[in-house]
Amino acid sequence: MVGWLQRAFKLVDLLFPADLALSNVSDGFRRHKIELTALQVKISIWLALFSYAFWGIWDVFGEDSGINSTRYRFLVACPVFAAFGIMTRLQFVKRYQEAFILIFAFIGIVILFFHTLIIDNELPFKISTGTATINFYLAIFFGYALLPFLVLDGLLFGAMCLVAHAVIILFYSDLQFVIASFYINHTAQAVSLGMFVAYWREWFMRTEFHDKTIISSNAKINSLALANSKIVISYRRTDSEGIAGRIRDRLANFFGEKSIFMDVDSIPL
Repeated sequence: MVGWLQRAFKLVDLLFPADLALSNVSDGFRRHKIELTALQVKISIWLALFSYAFWGIWDVFGEDSGINSTRYRFLVACPVFAAFGIMTRLQFVKRYQEAFILIFAFIGIVILFFHTLIIDNELPFKISTGTATINFYLAIFFGYALLPFLVLDGLLFGAMCLVAHAVIILFYSDLQFVIASFYINHTAQAVSLGMFVAYWREWFMRTEFHDKTIISSNAKINSLALANSKIVISYRRTDSEGIAGRIRDRLANFFGEKSIFMDVDSIPL
């Protein structure tokens, strides 16, 4: 694994108990995360597509429908999200799922950035009053809730949202209004809540991976113990030789022939 990513894992490990530290087994944890979240990624991307399409239809039939914002939804946003949805079926994407999710999140924020500017020109929702940027709060909440962000990728997603929102507010609104209205503070609060979700999601995944590793380790130990075990069958030939032989056969099927000691079979002539 890349050195900086390994160091990042070690820093994140400081946020969790010692028994959940994963810096030395991060490759295994990465595979575990992909197993748990592959379906969630697909559902999240298709939900993004359908939600954009739905609001596009609402935009068409609304009283203050915007021509350019509607075109933007159906000619830019929807095709891009559909392309991401189709790509989730590729083996290459499954192999690099974390990077794929972050690229999707980045593209989604860029789409939202320009869509907010179009809405500001066409609809009653204005950046100058803060109402247009409510899209960013919604994107943050739904992003953290639907996409399987853990601590590291959650921090990157939150930073991208904060930067994009701050640029829009500072360049298209009054600075005094921004300070007085706490709109940037609202975004920071949304990211903080999202990081809380990401942290507990990772706690759950680490715990499950930790338990799975212990169970797998115990299974190997038990298997080794069974392979080396010796079971001695003691019986009376006069009245239990037949049933003892059947018990011996059953035990041999489960533990192996070499694990069973029975006088007539195991003592040389």
